[in-house]
Amino acid sequence: MIKLVERVFNLRKKKFIQDTAILQIASFFSTGLSIIGSIIYARVLGVEGYAIYALIFVFVSFSSTFTDVGTGQTSLTLLSEAYTKKDKKTSLDILTYYFKVNLLVSFVICAIVIILSPFLTAKLYGSPEIGQLARVIILAEVVKIFFGMFVVVLQVIRRITYLAIVENLNKVLSVIIPAVLVLIGYGLKGLTFGYLAVAIFFALFSYFAYSLLVRNDSVLPSWKEIYANFFKVKVGYYFKFGFLIAIDKNLGGLYGILPIFLLGIFSLKDVAFLKIAISYAGLPSIFLASSVSRLLAVQLPKSKSYGLSTLKRDYIRSSVGSLIITAFFSIFFMILSPLLIPLIYGKEYVSVVALTYPLLVGTIFINLGVGSCPLFRTLNLMRESILINLIFLSIGGGILYYFLKTYPINITVYLIACWLPLVNFTSFVYLFHRLEKKIEKEAID
Repeated sequence: MIKLVERVFNLRKKKFIQDTAILQIASFFSTGLSIIGSIIYARVLGVEGYAIYALIFVFVSFSSTFTDVGTGQTSLTLLSEAYTKKDKKTSLDILTYYFKVNLLVSFVICAIVIILSPFLTAKLYGSPEIGQLARVIILAEVVKIFFGMFVVVLQVIRRITYLAIVENLNKVLSVIIPAVLVLIGYGLKGLTFGYLAVAIFFALFSYFAYSLLVRNDSVLPSWKEIYANFFKVKVGYYFKFGFLIAIDKNLGGLYGILPIFLLGIFSLKDVAFLKIAISYAGLPSIFLASSVSRLLAVQLPKSKSYGLSTLKRDYIRSSVGSLIITAFFSIFFMILSPLLIPLIYGKEYVSVVALTYPLLVGTIFINLGVGSCPLFRTLNLMRESILINLIFLSIGGGILYYFLKTYPINITVYLIACWLPLVNFTSFVYLFHRLEKKIEKEAID
């Protein structure tokens, strides 16, 4: 027993555990701000206004499946390896690729989406206003190119404390400025343009902060070197690698947004209720899973370098550990749900309580897949991951559409709650057996 206690106590000395703890503290703070913003929007905008707010951001998220070509995850994965090897030339090519491809996508695909947004939302939801306001958020996402690159660099060089500070500062302003504009009467327009203003500020901040960072780092290239390399770098390899990651990531993201995206077609009022229920059910994940997943994107490639057995051990530990911890907090939030939701959001949202129970149960098993995406990338099994997602999305999406059209949300929510946990369980089992086979083959060879 004493040895077990000492072993647990010594875990705090590990760099991975320390970084996780920092990100968790930041995640608590960030989530707290998001909740405050959500409460303000729900109470000031009302059920209908909050539903429109939800559809604006869900539409933007859905649009990003066509504009996100995987530059962030590609850069994070490949730059981690290049930076570890102190390979400045490769680091320069990777960051130039990130900057170049994002600019091209912004000027082509994002421009088309911005033009078509009002027409599309008018057809889907009978409201061109949703598309008009979504344009502002899409423009803000384009401006975030610089901030996104800065975050990737901080994560790669393991400046986790700085990363947490910068991300939380971004979150503070992204909540406070739009919320203040909503409170003083500017409504949804104030919310969206406030979001854009924050994005512009952090684009400028990231540009100058990166310039200061590279002065003391011999591996990271300067902006001048990136600009000079803009037309020289060959992005084919990186794009091919990143495109598969993007497809997988975007398919995975559809599980979270598709229920609200489709529900808006049939019931605007229920969108507000489901949005709050899904956000509330996601709270247990912030206590570990979200930070672990981010760090595993860097950690698992390193574990692989020590051997497949080490990789398997780290994958299973992180997955099962996240599930157990999330289960504890899910039960906690189930108990508090009848008290917290009406108290915080108001009595008009009391029907949300019943929706949270199945979603919280689903959250427990969702976190079994906390390391699945990083491991698929580490083992270069992106096609297999894409295939799993395509199968579940095509079958599950069709069933979800039918249920949303035919049954009330208090019945359909059980389907939503089971959908992603089943996907993650399938991925976990598949990866476990794949690692087992690789280890057996390695032993024979």
